[in-house]
Amino acid sequence: TKILIILADDLGWGNLSEANTPNLLALMRESLVFRNAHAPVSWCSPTRWALMTGREPHLRAHPITNPVQAPLIGRYANTLARSMRSAGYVTGIFGKWHLGGTPLNYGFQTAFWYPSANVALRDPVVLIDQSREINILRGLFLTKIVNRAVKFLAEPGNRFAYVTLPPPHRPFVGSY
Repeated sequence: TKILIILADDLGWGNLSEANTPNLLALMRESLVFRNAHAPVSWCSPTRWALMTGREPHLRAHPITNPVQAPLIGRYANTLARSMRSAGYVTGIFGKWHLGGTPLNYGFQTAFWYPSANVALRDPVVLIDQSREINILRGLFLTKIVNRAVKFLAEPGNRFAYVTLPPPHRPFVGSY
């Protein structure tokens, strides 16, 4: 079984049919799509925190502020990735983490990621492959992220991929 969650900042459901996204529309036609899922807030980090923890960000003991500095998720907290891993899935994150710390500490076995919102304002873009920094040209970083996720999902076995792309988030950093 393959499970793919795509989280795109500032993207509403209706935006996909208006944009030139034939690959995403084809994927939706072939997949189980949840049309009544909503972000808990209009800011990216609390939404990511809610998805990873299954909790409502406004009930958090300490508010989430910008910029994100320290890890927002407790070291031993249950996360979506840990739950998927304990259910027998190989877990991977591809793209924006923006929760402080490293996703490798929260149940992800494979991580091709970047830590914050403003990743691609200039060349080179610094991505983190597991825990090693690599430089990628700004015009190629989205393609690299998507290709790594596709390769990960193509491998045999139960796979859970969390793909977190910044477009159409501002500052604009690319397109689908």
